[in-house]
Amino acid sequence: MKYWKMNQGITLLELILSISIIGIIATFSVPNFNTMVNHSKVNSEAEQLFEFVRLAKTEAVKRNVSVELFYEIDSNNNHCIGMRKQGDSDSCELASSDYPRFIFDNSHHYNIKTVNAGGGVVNLSEGILVAFNPTTGKSTNSRRVLVNSTSDPNFVSGVRITDVGFIFPCSSLTHGGKSLCV
Repeated sequence: MKYWKMNQGITLLELILSISIIGIIATFSVPNFNTMVNHSKVNSEAEQLFEFVRLAKTEAVKRNVSVELFYEIDSNNNHCIGMRKQGDSDSCELASSDYPRFIFDNSHHYNIKTVNAGGGVVNLSEGILVAFNPTTGKSTNSRRVLVNSTSDPNFVSGVRITDVGFIFPCSSLTHGGKSLCV
């Protein structure tokens, strides 16, 4: 058996072999890393959306008026979800200072989706999403508002709103305590 001496280094062959192994490992891990980063960005937007929907319900109770959530695409092609007093005609373009807006920057390439009656994921159409009753906190209907990235259309994360006013985070993957969106 040969023992290493303190002044000996590594051979060129050992160096090339080590660099090759590191390269092979990096080749397989980079796509998984990109997917992980993409899922993290979508989850982050969905968590902000979840908090925005909860804020709308809180605003309805606090102000003692029905507050509705609406969806539209503004002139800069940004997806916007806003809240307003039920029956008002505020839009994302003509934002009042009374109620906030949640804008998805179009440079991030997000799509806003929902689930249709057949269980399929479809683009969300512009208009009123739900309205929250100030007395009971109930919503006018059940709705799922989902976020996905154009680079990974199979992964969605978002918010599930029930007609009794419960608001849940959801995802296409069951992790982190989220229920399934689809």
